[in-house]
Amino acid sequence: SPKEADLRAYPGLKVGEKEAVLRNIVAASIVVDTLTTYYPDNLFGERVAALERSIGSQKTLHVGVLLPLMEGGDPSAVQRLGNEILEGITYSVNEYGRDPETRVQVSLTVRDSKRDAATAAGAVEGLAADPDVIGILGPVFSSTTSSAAARAQEKGVPLVSPTANANGLAARGDMIFQVNPDY
Repeated sequence: SPKEADLRAYPGLKVGEKEAVLRNIVAASIVVDTLTTYYPDNLFGERVAALERSIGSQKTLHVGVLLPLMEGGDPSAVQRLGNEILEGITYSVNEYGRDPETRVQVSLTVRDSKRDAATAAGAVEGLAADPDVIGILGPVFSSTTSSAAARAQEKGVPLVSPTANANGLAARGDMIFQVNPDY
């Protein structure tokens, strides 16, 4: 008869395998950690090891960043804002990566929105086409966020605008998020 540990480990293993197929490496990693910590002597040791190997090569989350960097243009307040936000995002990612407990790394793919709606929508299209990109941070202005949000929703990639505050942006769909709330 199966041991209690086996009965408890099996559903977790199935969830972990499903999450790995869906490329949700954070959830799959949590399952592996739980199984190896709480149920180390279960019957599914080989499958747990295979799951751990399968997510081992997927331990980097790729995040798109879409900001008004205004590359090639004259220095401006908009360019300075875009670069300061990028600096803050990069700092946060680097600090997160320095933690010795970190099991998942984060890499950034940065695109310049040029504060132009069509450019922002095209950049979202390109980022969404990359199967490794799990989401997009930006744009920061409501006008570019509006066009980028429409494309992100269409492509099924999460988009998080840190500062856009126009009414209804997040209401465009379940993939669109505003950190700065609207009315």
